[in-house]
Amino acid sequence: GGNFVPEFKMLDYNFSEHEGGGDTRQMYLDQILNDYDANNIDPSRVYPQGFVWEDIYYVTQSTVYGDNAFVLDKNMATVWYTQGQLREYFAPLVENGVQTVAPAIFMLLEVDVRGSIVPSTYARVAKEMGLDIIAWTLERSDALSLGGGWYYSTIADALTNDSDVLRVLDILYEDVGIKAVFCDWAATATFYANCKGISLR
Repeated sequence: GGNFVPEFKMLDYNFSEHEGGGDTRQMYLDQILNDYDANNIDPSRVYPQGFVWEDIYYVTQSTVYGDNAFVLDKNMATVWYTQGQLREYFAPLVENGVQTVAPAIFMLLEVDVRGSIVPSTYARVAKEMGLDIIAWTLERSDALSLGGGWYYSTIADALTNDSDVLRVLDILYEDVGIKAVFCDWAATATFYANCKGISLR
């Protein structure tokens, strides 16, 4: 069977205001993961994810689902962080046993002085600190011939046509070293992986 990638949503519910009811954020996370236990799903097939990094810390430290758990990241400010700031930024992930970070594509790429698309400082420091990387989202954007919108905002000047999506994916795989990529339309990544003879999840 396939794998499972549950996302812990940022609920419009303040658990701290409802302590009298006995609910906690951790109980919410446990309820999601308990469904996999109840259906005898091996933890190796479950990849918990979330934008609330403390949720993933809990999973890595307190459940059997920690090996595959990863944090989602859309912090635009990191584009301007120095190497030292990024090391400090990623340190809590390493300290809490999180092995993978999943940022938006624009956070992983930049354009160098020659006009080439290259790995960003964010990507280089993450790899330096031993973190695996998952990118998102490959086709959820405007046409690349028009710059690609938010997901490609740091490399828009280096994009000229829609086929550049394959060039971007190749740089993400070969130069950034992503282990997986989120896609809204899997054909592009599947075509690329088949042509390269690789297993890109």
